[in-house]
Amino acid sequence: MGPMWGLDYMLLFGVPSNKIELMRGKSRWAFPFISRELGEAHFCHWRETLCRWKQADLPTVRKTKRRWRTEVNGIRMELFPRPIQLYFPMVCEAFHELLHTFWRPEMWPGEPQGQDRGWKAMLDHQDVQMNLWQLYGELCHRHGGHHLGRVDIALSDTANVAPDQYCYRKSKEECMIDGDYFRGPPDLIAEVLSPASRAIDRGPRMELYRRSRVPHLWLVDPELETVEDYELVSKSYRLLSTHRAGDEFEPQLFPGEKVRVDDLFKTQWKRHPGKPSTAEPKPIPEWIIPPDKQIGLEHMFLLGFHLHSRIGVVQ
Repeated sequence: MGPMWGLDYMLLFGVPSNKIELMRGKSRWAFPFISRELGEAHFCHWRETLCRWKQADLPTVRKTKRRWRTEVNGIRMELFPRPIQLYFPMVCEAFHELLHTFWRPEMWPGEPQGQDRGWKAMLDHQDVQMNLWQLYGELCHRHGGHHLGRVDIALSDTANVAPDQYCYRKSKEECMIDGDYFRGPPDLIAEVLSPASRAIDRGPRMELYRRSRVPHLWLVDPELETVEDYELVSKSYRLLSTHRAGDEFEPQLFPGEKVRVDDLFKTQWKRHPGKPSTAEPKPIPEWIIPPDKQIGLEHMFLLGFHLHSRIGVVQ
């Protein structure tokens, strides 16, 4: 019949082809299966999981020839005919408030002095990612190789990551699984720092790349407009240089090429003056979510793994 996957695994690795949407107070997540038999087995298994999470009794399953339906504490689950669809209740106010904490540096460790207050622009972060994607594409086009970003890499049997941008100077046979999934350490990884990711980018994630022997690593900081260029020497990363606004540098992986730091930090806020971070931020309240407002773990899954976090398993 095939392997059984727990609902926690499915949520961790991402809801396939789903957008972050709230419709009538619920978020729809759909999971397709290759056979009806496999879908039915997972339906039963996930019903038990939801009951355990919500400390509820097993509900009845309403069955027709093609559709199964059940509900656990407001979470509706359907099987029709092969995909399982879950409809999770979401508190819109909680969703909105939690999202904004990702870009408040006061909420997160590791922010540089002078940059540890205020409001950081999510669009700046996205623009820098896009600029890196364009740069890596041009470099790979001229020198050969493959590049991508925010898509999982199987670094090893126990490590899976989705860097902001990365590239391989290898053939598809050397770095891909069936031509669809990247495997093994890339030749170059770039991580774009943000308040919610800075500590892990400089800590566990950087350590994982070191142990996986990723030879070149860039840490790109949209706030300071710097690119830290690291090279793996023996078993440790060595900082080759920190490139700042106005600088040009030659990537070791692409000799003869020149990268202008200013090009990496061309953002929408620079094109349209009046960056909101110049305004005095509102004080952070004692409670982000009122203490009497209960929210489910599903809020954390949806926000954490779809709006910010990248999967990383440190060996």
